Amino acid sequence: MPIAVMVVIDNSMYMQNQDYLPSRFMTQKECLNTYISTTLNDSVDSAVGIIPTCQYVPNIMITPTNERFNLNQFLHKLPLHEDFDISKSFKLAYLALNYRQLEEKSILVFLGTEIPTKLEDEMIKSFIDSICVALELGITVSVVFFADGIKYSEWVNEEIESNGFKSVVVKEKESFYDAVCSLTGCKSEEFEDDPELALAIKLSLEEANK
Repeated sequence: MPIAVMVVIDNSMYMQNQDYLPSRFMTQKECLNTYISTTLNDSVDSAVGIIPTCQYVPNIMITPTNERFNLNQFLHKLPLHEDFDISKSFKLAYLALNYRQLEEKSILVFLGTEIPTKLEDEMIKSFIDSICVALELGITVSVVFFADGIKYSEWVNEEIESNGFKSVVVKEKESFYDAVCSLTGCKSEEFEDDPELALAIKLSLEEANK
């Protein structure tokens, strides 16, 4: 069945850490590139959009599309930034999906940043409220907690009881691919080689090594 997906990718400065090789940021990019390829291969009518957790330009995102080149270019050019706000980015994600015509809509979130203590309570509560709004709109929500974001997993899961919500914790050396498959229902063996994917990953790795 065709699906419209918005992916919230964590692009905070914490994502340059290399506890998840080659880095937290690159691990997300590699997984996301492959997820995009798999999702669009499943149906020509499916569409994927991307929004970063750090809005270095107001409302920076790519709305759901099936143009792989545009998605890969957006990922390749996406920088790390300091203004982390998972709640704001999530709200923009469900707004981008709200008026899509496809029956099946979903948001996939990568959360690996530790929120400053003075902002933590308010931001996580707002994030939880936004998830509940998305669920009420019929949008399924999946969250990948990793790195410093793992500490929020129990908090979020305790507050949300819905069949439309799923989450997974990915620790160091565990597979992001398997985590995304467990949330989205795709099979690990579906992650196949893709020329555009390979190029995007190569360019991103070269950029990260500069």
